[in-house]
Amino acid sequence: LVEYTSVSYEFRTRVNAANALKRIDYFDETMMKNLVHTLYNANSRLASPCGDVLKSYFEKAKYKKQIQGYLYSQKWEEWQWERISKVVQ
Repeated sequence: LVEYTSVSYEFRTRVNAANALKRIDYFDETMMKNLVHTLYNANSRLASPCGDVLKSYFEKAKYKKQIQGYLYSQKWEEWQWERISKVVQ
């Protein structure tokens, strides 16, 4: 399922995979990076639902530090950070 969240697949597949992973409460670094990448995608039918999934993980203490660690270790363009910060406030 994690592979299905990557850019190799069309948006419906990616959204369905993200939601399935959320239902089983599975989380890993690859999936997290794939979900973050969707946040600044021009397709809002991908960005919005995947952002909701990432936000649900961010609200859980056991995943929050890992997500924050990744986000703050990267260099983001200002526009990218604006979109990311709307989800992980």
